[in-house]
Amino acid sequence: MHTDGKPFVFACPGAGAKVHRLRRQREVLAAKLQQLDKLLAGGEAPGLRARSEFLKTEIALVSARQGHLNRALAWAGARWLVDQALANQASVIYAEDLRTMESRGLGKLTNTRCSNAVRSELLKALRHLAKKVGIAVVTVPARGTSALCPRCLKALHHCPAPDRQGENGHKWSWCRH
Repeated sequence: MHTDGKPFVFACPGAGAKVHRLRRQREVLAAKLQQLDKLLAGGEAPGLRARSEFLKTEIALVSARQGHLNRALAWAGARWLVDQALANQASVIYAEDLRTMESRGLGKLTNTRCSNAVRSELLKALRHLAKKVGIAVVTVPARGTSALCPRCLKALHHCPAPDRQGENGHKWSWCRH
């Protein structure tokens, strides 16, 4: 197979923005609930108790919406991956086991919950959809996958991605062999 060197990219910027808005909305509601719980610890107030229950219900609803959106994104991504594999006549899809990888920017606990939830759903959907069309899905450890060429197992060379020259962490790898 010949390629122009451009990576395949699945992008849903609108859905990503919605996930961010829902996460932020849940964080604001949780902060309000935490403040109400502090006030309720000082004494019983019927109006505050009702407000606290309302906030708990709202948090559950926002979390459910976020979970539904994450599942929809994962299944759409898996469908795209299987379509790419079919178009390139692949018989195996190798997926890195990213459970040990750290995400950044939202705090360690939130990053881990968000990324693992979508990743595990994506892998589940990928296995299901690939099995339907006869493509095997193999999970490999993430450590060292960008160091060696998957075809010849020789060292890969890295260069900055052409569209992200000044950014750290965005590199292309290529094999001289």
